[in-house]
Amino acid sequence: FVTTANSEASVLKGDKFDIRWISNLTPDYNSCGQSTVKPNGQTDNTIWLYGSGQNGYVPNIDTSNVSLVGTYNLSVWCTNGISIISNTAKLYVIDYSLNVSTSGDKCLSEQANLAITETWNIVPGATAYKITRTSPSLPTVIYSPLVANQKIEASSTSATFNYNTQYTYTVAATVNGVEQIASLPVTATSPSIVNTNCPQPTLLLE
Repeated sequence: FVTTANSEASVLKGDKFDIRWISNLTPDYNSCGQSTVKPNGQTDNTIWLYGSGQNGYVPNIDTSNVSLVGTYNLSVWCTNGISIISNTAKLYVIDYSLNVSTSGDKCLSEQANLAITETWNIVPGATAYKITRTSPSLPTVIYSPLVANQKIEASSTSATFNYNTQYTYTVAATVNGVEQIASLPVTATSPSIVNTNCPQPTLLLE
């Protein structure tokens, strides 16, 4: 009696997933139900509806309505007076909310302050994050920032990007040694060196 061939999966909050379960139970196991355990350990079978028979397939289950991100444990049970419970399928719901911001254009004297910064939500249980940066005409660059406790952030300085170039970023968390689904891509244009409204050197004659 199994819930799904793939017992672990990750999904971005707001996306949808499918669940399938099969059994070899005899027909007298005709009363079936489900168990959905939220990341906080509480059982809540009102979040999603599935698990109403010995065998089943429910596509396009929506995650938009979940209030918590993290691991949801899904299982199905049937009884004829004696309950038989399926294995547990683990669904990891992630909300990165990736944001990419730039320092804005700077004068040459402020070149050291040119930066692109990526911030995202903490993913419960994550031990690492991988940022992937792509550009139509440049090689793909991968960064692996460390995990922070409060604010998750990674910055690139002018030495690591081209000026006035469009870059696309994603972030993916590693949880229990497994790289999870990546965020939706976010695109930003890197800042440039400008010559207008910049401090000018003053020549003094003595």
